[in-house]
Amino acid sequence: MNVLKLNNLNEKDTKEIIATWKTSVEATHDFLTKEDIVNLEPQVIEGAKYVEDFYVLKNDLGIIYAFLGVHDHKIEM
Repeated sequence: MNVLKLNNLNEKDTKEIIATWKTSVEATHDFLTKEDIVNLEPQVIEGAKYVEDFYVLKNDLGIIYAFLGVHDHKIEM
């Protein structure tokens, strides 16, 4: 397993991170409706733009399947 550090997200990285976020939230936040998650997604996309560093895991196809966003020495995502 290799952890990669991404400083600047490209469009592909952003889409994969958001897809991972969405899958994780759907699996763990049963108090949110699908509509809630859809409504939160634009805010998460916007917030990701301000995170300094993303640490990601990619599968054999190079697709991000796990991530951690760190900003100002704090985990933000």
